[in-house]
Amino acid sequence: MATAKTQDVVVENDRYHVPSLVRALQILELIAGAPSALGVSEMAARLGIPKNSIFRIVTTLADYGYLNREPILKLYSTSTKLLALGYAAVNESQLLEKALGPMRCLRDATQETVLLGVLSGGHGVVVEQLLSPQAVKVMVEIGHQFPLHTSAPGKVMVAHLPAAEMDVIVEQIDFVRYTNRTITDRAAYFQELERVREHGFAVDREEQVEGVNCIAAPIRNRRNEVIAAIWVTGPSARFKKASLETIRRKTIEQANVISGRIGWSPSNSAD
Repeated sequence: MATAKTQDVVVENDRYHVPSLVRALQILELIAGAPSALGVSEMAARLGIPKNSIFRIVTTLADYGYLNREPILKLYSTSTKLLALGYAAVNESQLLEKALGPMRCLRDATQETVLLGVLSGGHGVVVEQLLSPQAVKVMVEIGHQFPLHTSAPGKVMVAHLPAAEMDVIVEQIDFVRYTNRTITDRAAYFQELERVREHGFAVDREEQVEGVNCIAAPIRNRRNEVIAAIWVTGPSARFKKASLETIRRKTIEQANVISGRIGWSPSNSAD
């Protein structure tokens, strides 16, 4: 059986693959994982694909709305159309619509920014946020990709994956150090995931951004699968011990409300 390896994912029966489509997928994955927009020359250098092929593919993707094109510098970035596709892949009817009410309740109760996110490949993706009413607040762009080893929602979603899927995801994580609190090795990360499963929530203790804390809880479907995460984020000065416990409790409560709206029941839980 023939195999081919692309972006650390092994695929089978490559003799049936369309080469230009494979290249387009490689380009999309590269751009999606980049911290900033990329030009044709840089993409060609990273992927080993001729620049004229890169140019034709990104032009097509931009014309169909899958990439944003900066006209002066001629740089490309992913568009919200890709976010819509990723969101649809969650395959839960009206998740966002059913999450907004509980998100508002959580925002009002904590007075902090509340976000909703899903897994997308080797990252998490923000699909909605409700901003804190306070003058000093955390703001995140819809569609923002966040790393899985530093973020509370990343931890809570990875922790509840089936073991085989979890191993694949963790193997692909680049444990970049952002602060002196960042988890930087797999063994420590697996220990953290075990704590998340045991306690039912995850915490970002200034692990990506100094001065910012997050608390996340899992959203489950009727099959008890974790398909999203809801989390509260704000300045660490406001996440003291007493308020931390209140935020944790209310986050779990509203995560369970959303889960119930999409068919989950505590009686279905195996945890």
